[in-house]
Amino acid sequence: YGSARFAPDGRGLLIASDEDTDGQRLRYLELATGRQVLISTPPGEVGSLEVAPNGRLLSFTISEEGYDKLYFLVLDDALGRGRPLTITEQKGVPAGLMGGLKF
Repeated sequence: YGSARFAPDGRGLLIASDEDTDGQRLRYLELATGRQVLISTPPGEVGSLEVAPNGRLLSFTISEEGYDKLYFLVLDDALGRGRPLTITEQKGVPAGLMGGLKF
């Protein structure tokens, strides 16, 4: 397991996990059952995660070709599955590693 944040529903975690995959993927972990739901299979490994204070948006980094790119996911139901809004290579963000995401 990698990064983890409580999901807005309070019954699970949004996590980066490599369970049954070749790299860290974004998943929802239901705390009561331990069941995991794959949310997104981005083109690289998930790094840092952060949930917006209103619980509607998740930001996360993906490591691609040695550099981190920033992605956003709109959390639109209780299981944390959402519609991906990819924002990659934001202008003005230097190439390198990202961490400590905050809203």
